Amino acid sequence: MKEFNYKWHPDKEHRFFVADPGNSEMIYFKTIEERDAAAHDMIQRHLDDCWSEEVGQIVAGEITHHTIRYDVQPCPNRDDYESDDDYEEALGELSNDEYAFACNYKLAPLEETDEEIP
Repeated sequence: MKEFNYKWHPDKEHRFFVADPGNSEMIYFKTIEERDAAAHDMIQRHLDDCWSEEVGQIVAGEITHHTIRYDVQPCPNRDDYESDDDYEEALGELSNDEYAFACNYKLAPLEETDEEIP
């Protein structure tokens, strides 16, 4: 593929996408022109000795919403609790002690960003 200004995740500047599920690609661009040029390249990769059926899965569009974190809560720190039972109870509310935080996710307009991780 030619050199394009792209990202692997959308943001308010990179809202135009092209996706090639056959090659597990979905990339985001600043302009429609860059997106369309990348789509052309993706299509050309499917043209070898014969027509690849996967070429029909290539799609392009504009992203309006993305998934963001909200209600971010830090996971408990053992030092903040007097007993193991209290600590285990706090962990139980968050359901997992392997991560530094717990949160919910929602679909939001591209202008909205993730809540900061405490």
